[in-house]
Amino acid sequence: MSDKFDAAANAAAVMTARREVRTMAKWPTAAPATYQDAEAVHAAIARISGHTVTGWKVGNVDATQQAKSGIPVVTNAPLYTPWTMASPARFPRASLIAPKFECEFAFALGRDLPARKAPYSREEVADAVAAFHPAIEIVDGRQPGATPAEALADSMASGGFVYGPAVRDWRKYEFGKHPMTLSFDGRVVVEGSGSVILGDPFQAVVLFANRPPAWTTLKAGDIITTGSCIVPHLADKPGAYLADFGALGTVSITMT
Repeated sequence: MSDKFDAAANAAAVMTARREVRTMAKWPTAAPATYQDAEAVHAAIARISGHTVTGWKVGNVDATQQAKSGIPVVTNAPLYTPWTMASPARFPRASLIAPKFECEFAFALGRDLPARKAPYSREEVADAVAAFHPAIEIVDGRQPGATPAEALADSMASGGFVYGPAVRDWRKYEFGKHPMTLSFDGRVVVEGSGSVILGDPFQAVVLFANRPPAWTTLKAGDIITTGSCIVPHLADKPGAYLADFGALGTVSITMT
């Protein structure tokens, strides 16, 4: 293995492992070690794969998470066309390694949010959001035992993303107090609340808008998902999974 970091070679390895539904034994060059390394891999994946970026995962949003990861900034990873779909969705179990489901609050941009020196205010970001979507994020990393920087480079362990119907009047809801459940074949398996994301998941969107990826821009149509509001649930059995956000809608995935 080369001791020199090569973003393109590492990106190709991630995409090959994802396409072949397998883990990576090692990186083909020096492993990503920093946030900047991970961003370079993300940019290379987008360039090499030809997949369209449909949105963004946001994470590492508070001081506790940043101290634990050793990455002192809010992180992000792209979502891509082949693995982003509207509810109801179907995923073959064989297309995923060891999937875990997360219930998340997601927000679709109605206009571009270009990087700028002056920080965006909460109201400015809210004005750029066209709709809220309840969502299930499928976590399915290719790097067992990965360091935080390696997991980030591995598309933040993204396996898939499914979003529910748009809620246009989203501003009237208090996301920080909003509950949700995840059910499997009609039985609730885990409960959660928006309170676990900074007390208000929308705040993660504001942080992301003010720390966007260096290699591209946030565009109208992008969906920004703000992190898990439940303990991630191992979804290793075929069947019907339903995330119920109450008045905010539902999201369903059938694992075949």
